[in-house]
Amino acid sequence: MHEEIYEAILNAKREGKGCVLVTVVDKKGSGPARQGGKMLITEDGRHIGTIGGGSLEQIAIKRALSVMKTRKPLLEKYNLNEKGNGIVLSDMVCGGNVMVFYEYVGAGYPVYVFGAGHVGKHVIELINNMDFYVHAIDPRKEFVADLPEGVKIHNTGYTDFFKSSPRLQDSFVFVATPNHHSDLEVLKGIYSQKEVPLYVGLLASKKKAKTIIEELKAEFGDISLSNLYTPCGLDIGGDTPFEIALSVVSEILGIKNKKDNLPHKRMTWYI
Repeated sequence: MHEEIYEAILNAKREGKGCVLVTVVDKKGSGPARQGGKMLITEDGRHIGTIGGGSLEQIAIKRALSVMKTRKPLLEKYNLNEKGNGIVLSDMVCGGNVMVFYEYVGAGYPVYVFGAGHVGKHVIELINNMDFYVHAIDPRKEFVADLPEGVKIHNTGYTDFFKSSPRLQDSFVFVATPNHHSDLEVLKGIYSQKEVPLYVGLLASKKKAKTIIEELKAEFGDISLSNLYTPCGLDIGGDTPFEIALSVVSEILGIKNKKDNLPHKRMTWYI
């Protein structure tokens, strides 16, 4: 009965898109909804399935779109009458009440990795096992040939990627291209977008970080770089490619989970 919904969820995850599953978990009294009824809301407002129609369904669609932003589950009780006590109302007059559960089931937060070299590849492999949707951007075919299943591969020039106008809002970006010039061009592409990522990590020494910051300031003027972490990663020790990648992924997780007082490597004097 719900095959179309489950198939749409799988497609959304494969395509890196968000969706919310709405389920009627309890019903008392009369009304069009039935217990176990499901409806899927996509990030563009499209819905598949039904939980009964009418104003209940319209309220559910609006709630689902808000859950799409917070990604936090929500349980609400609706009175299918004109009056109620301490519960959400609809303008229906059926007389019953319905409990509805909202669950974000779409793709995880997008992560864009520019450069699938030694460190970049380990970042991709680590974070691909978590609640993220990973994009790997690298023009070198041999570097993206054996990346894990589920990674969205963009075998294109680093700056060419921005021609597709990627959605960077609420995303995490890691920059580790082969040279200073391409790193700088990627950062220019990022800060030229209207939507700003939650996190931009640049693999760099302190000297390189200082030079990059100065060049960005020269290009964009008094731009806020509060989301730029360079040198990136948490100061947890280790200098092998895997250990550096682990520190970067740990930093991304800490920022996603809003953890304070983390031992960031980045310098803050330039912000």
